[in-house]
Amino acid sequence: MCKSKLPHILRGMKNSLAPICWPKCLFLLAGLGLLGCTAQQNSAAIPAYEVSPDVKYLWPEQKKDDAALVAQPTRFENKTAVGVNNGIIAVANDRVITLKEFDAEFFRALQQKNFTSKEDELYNDLLNNMIDQLLLLDLAYQKKIEVLPQRVDDELEYTAKKHPEGWDGLRRELEEQKSSIEAMKEKLKESLMLRDLRGEIIGRLNTPSPKEIQASYEKYNSEFEIPEKRNLAMITIFESDYKNEARLVERASKKILERLQTEDFTQVLLSNSSDGKGDGGLKGFVAASDLAEPIAKIAFLLEDGSWSGPHNMPGVVFFVKCQGIQPKQLKTLDEVQDIISNNLLSQMRYERISNALNDIKKSSYIRKLSHQDYVDYRKSLVQ
Repeated sequence: MCKSKLPHILRGMKNSLAPICWPKCLFLLAGLGLLGCTAQQNSAAIPAYEVSPDVKYLWPEQKKDDAALVAQPTRFENKTAVGVNNGIIAVANDRVITLKEFDAEFFRALQQKNFTSKEDELYNDLLNNMIDQLLLLDLAYQKKIEVLPQRVDDELEYTAKKHPEGWDGLRRELEEQKSSIEAMKEKLKESLMLRDLRGEIIGRLNTPSPKEIQASYEKYNSEFEIPEKRNLAMITIFESDYKNEARLVERASKKILERLQTEDFTQVLLSNSSDGKGDGGLKGFVAASDLAEPIAKIAFLLEDGSWSGPHNMPGVVFFVKCQGIQPKQLKTLDEVQDIISNNLLSQMRYERISNALNDIKKSSYIRKLSHQDYVDYRKSLVQ
């Protein structure tokens, strides 16, 4: 795990990020709503960026090339500069992203539980995504995409109904954010403009052919593996039940070990707990990921019908028996072809939007604050 560069104010949230390595286009697709994430799906505050739990094996790797984000067309010489002093973290043509706006999205992303990423990657992915949204919004205005007021009202009505406290709760939440219904309607209007724009950019897509689906299945079949599972029984001794005295815990362990030499494992387990729980458990078929790592390492090395113990882990001594093995399996093509087809279509959508953005960036003025400058800025707030 990399050492955190985030200041103290972020470290409480940093732990949920640790091993992160998620597909780089998820923020572009799910965050901008480019694959169907609409304003209706957002919360009352209209968070624009959400991490999607979509199947990720088909997402193309986005090249780590920010050259397009630092181009300097001469016609933009007098454009707004980024900087902590003026509170601007990024500029895209005539639009800006303030530090306050980015902070709100950054903390929201940190609190997500379904992704993992290095903090600098999170920073760059999120900021690039916000820049992309501004560029697309610029294009939508240039194309004079119109949204009927009734569509906006319908979106607002849907959002209010979805709010746990209805219209009153929505109004209170907006007041707390120093916003208003009218400001929210403007955001909803722009969200609908982006939805219409992406539909225009993506256009008509041909359904993937059986040959394409078969090729993807063969290339990425490891994504469709059902992991090995084992039917496990466990006898556990909690040290706290013996006042955390090593002598008493050792005595209890030896007593169970002696019984296991002559008695059935399940009988010993049930004699400690009539329902098979308490000081142990009949776990049924479980994957290694369902267990604490020390238990999984031992349990998944056992031969069928064998048991092992006593073993120690913090606060617990355990015995474990393997009572059956379900080998690793591969889902059939019939079971997953719909998933593959949908993700191939998603990849096509991504490529068309990505190509459109690349064309836009060739003639755009884009600046952004570096991750290190942002870290220094956060540190300055807590000193």
